[in-house]
Amino acid sequence: MSGGEGRPVTSAALPPPDPADRRKVIVEPVDRPGGLDQALAPARRRIAELLGSYSPEQIVVLFDYFTHAAEAYQEAAEELQGSPGQSG
Repeated sequence: MSGGEGRPVTSAALPPPDPADRRKVIVEPVDRPGGLDQALAPARRRIAELLGSYSPEQIVVLFDYFTHAAEAYQEAAEELQGSPGQSG
């Protein structure tokens, strides 16, 4: 199977989770995109330097915040998807 311009497809489409709505498809990567680690290396290095400036106690608080903030954003997004007048 190939993508546009003869490129190989690097992800697979699975059956839709909702048989009543066949427009929905889950796409999962089959492998890591080439060059991803190289592209992210500068950001990872800067984040590591930034985290190194915090005490272990502060890092615990930061990670706790980001964990709960991510959950809150996910819940809010799900709430919006279920709002009347919204197409899902």
